[in-house]
Amino acid sequence: MSIMYPTHFALAIRGLGENTKLASSWMVTAIIGGAIMPVLMGWIADHYSMRVGFLMPMVCFAFVMAYGFNWRRLFNRDMEPGM
Repeated sequence: MSIMYPTHFALAIRGLGENTKLASSWMVTAIIGGAIMPVLMGWIADHYSMRVGFLMPMVCFAFVMAYGFNWRRLFNRDMEPGM
């Protein structure tokens, strides 16, 4: 998973022009999810089961996967002239 952050960081801020600094600050701030999500997973595992607890990272990875699958469409839209 260590390669995921630099990869999605670079893809997320590409082509943003003057909004690159703002977008990169949001990406850096999103790291807090790495501090909150394990606690949430632990709480879910304590109250239900470890099997149910592992659904939480699966949902997070699903969001990353959805972004990856839609990246080309989002990138093409951002690169259209006049944007």
